[in-house]
Amino acid sequence: MKLNTHRVKNIRVNSYIDEKKLKLSQEYFVLAFLKYMFPSKYKDLLHGDRPDLQGGNVKLEDIEGKVWAVLSPSDHRGLVK
Repeated sequence: MKLNTHRVKNIRVNSYIDEKKLKLSQEYFVLAFLKYMFPSKYKDLLHGDRPDLQGGNVKLEDIEGKVWAVLSPSDHRGLVK
């Protein structure tokens, strides 16, 4: 996997993200994770949907990861508390 790190190399972060934006970013992280790991099962999943995670092999507790910064959109750029 090749990441385009040149786009974020010189970005300075000057504020923290409020809790509402943090929750939203975490929800999108889980959405992306599920679509990447289980594309056939979650291909039609949208933000705001509540998938049944108990019936499969992945439980919500098994998903690890943390968003620590938001880069886009630029008016929401900042560190996560």
